[in-house]
Amino acid sequence: MQHWKKKHPEAGQAPGEGANEIYDPKEFVKLIVDGTPVGEVARYAFAKVRESLGRLGRPDVLANVLGRNRDLKKLICNPSS
Repeated sequence: MQHWKKKHPEAGQAPGEGANEIYDPKEFVKLIVDGTPVGEVARYAFAKVRESLGRLGRPDVLANVLGRNRDLKKLICNPSS
């Protein structure tokens, strides 16, 4: 709430909790604990993020989702490596 008031004062009331949620990490943790390979979970999480960004009207943010993490990019984009 403090972030919203400080960084987005012109936008008025902050959205409700979960309104901008991209994914629930508990789902992915459970998959890993249950034995799903981490690479598979990472690709699934990335697909969920893409889906959520589209739903939130922010597909432009997708280009920065992976950031500069080369290992993560390799895992997501080249699953056989």
